[in-house]
Amino acid sequence: MPEFNIERNRTMKRITLISVLFVLSLFLSPALAAEEAGPFYMGILGGYVMPRDMTLHAKDGSYVDFDATLKNGGVFGIKAGYLPPFASKYLATELEYNYIFGTDFDSGKTYSAISNQSLDGTNKIQALFLNFKLRYPEGAFHPYIGIGPGYSWFQAGDITSGGTTMPGETSSQFCWQLLAGLDYDITKNWGVGLGYKYFQVKPSFGGQINADYDYTAHMITLGVNYAF
Repeated sequence: MPEFNIERNRTMKRITLISVLFVLSLFLSPALAAEEAGPFYMGILGGYVMPRDMTLHAKDGSYVDFDATLKNGGVFGIKAGYLPPFASKYLATELEYNYIFGTDFDSGKTYSAISNQSLDGTNKIQALFLNFKLRYPEGAFHPYIGIGPGYSWFQAGDITSGGTTMPGETSSQFCWQLLAGLDYDITKNWGVGLGYKYFQVKPSFGGQINADYDYTAHMITLGVNYAF
């Protein structure tokens, strides 16, 4: 029994030592390997979109401006980036595509500006951005801030209000976003990221909708990156 206890203690010490070395390797190996990663990277992201109330302005003056409530939705995106060598990896440039969905009109709300009627309709946005980020390149953790001018395609689905349906339309407009977040290197090539976006676009519609929108949203995203 004493010999068994001694051997068991030795085994537990070995397991503990191996566990500690493994955990340390997760934190230290990215820091050691980060300088060896290439200047290019690609990534995918998904997240939760929290739109603010969207201002509607009738072009023909048929109603006064009012703020319509939107539902929370989601975002999916892909991106490709480059770390210019002259900036010592403190600067990143990205081409990013986002698809924002689910931020539809809340049909449970009514508005005095349109005779206490509700709005029922979908809002889908595709956007292409050119992002510029300032980032901290050392170690495994890389906090960043950035800005991204872009171009968007805002698809307003058929809108029903007071029993009347207005055919949907698509508006193409410039847009922009502010960025902040934290990337973490898991290995030399693979990393994960937690991000925040503030997005704004002001689409304009003709036809029966005949209105200008002011759409803004907060987004929380999670992503995976691959450097090469």
